[in-house]
Amino acid sequence: MLKESLTRCLFARALPALFLLFSFQTSAWAQEGGGRGVGVGTGTGRSPADVLLANHLLSAADEREQRRRLEEHKHGLTPGLVDELLAGETELEAHGQYPKMYRLYDLAHNVAARIGYKEGTARSLRGLGQHHFTRGEYAKALEYAARMRKLYEELGDKRTAKELQALIKSLKL
Repeated sequence: MLKESLTRCLFARALPALFLLFSFQTSAWAQEGGGRGVGVGTGTGRSPADVLLANHLLSAADEREQRRRLEEHKHGLTPGLVDELLAGETELEAHGQYPKMYRLYDLAHNVAARIGYKEGTARSLRGLGQHHFTRGEYAKALEYAARMRKLYEELGDKRTAKELQALIKSLKL
């Protein structure tokens, strides 16, 4: 019982800081070019086509319709589309539309993973982890943090990977 209470306390204090920290780091990293010339907030690598496709995918009535639209527009699945999807999180958060944010992160994750865009995959995992954390699903949030760490290692960002590893280790008690 004491260990469970202590674990919840650590999660309550450390995990939000983790996701917030990596939110700032990934935003700054993306604005610097993100390793692929795609920058969130700079307009680089994003196009009107990305905006239209993002809106089209997000307006699907359900997951089945969304999958159909993804398949129909598979030629338009690009890092710019993932960045456009993730750029929508700010507005949704400002309006408290958290269920829509989960759908956005899930869609961005599916597209990023499908096209092999590791940077976008890591950023979408951060959002999914935040979602699970706020719902009290700490084990799931920690799982997303571990997946983020692995991606940062693969991307060659050893500092971020080490920071994530240290935090994950400290939370596992």
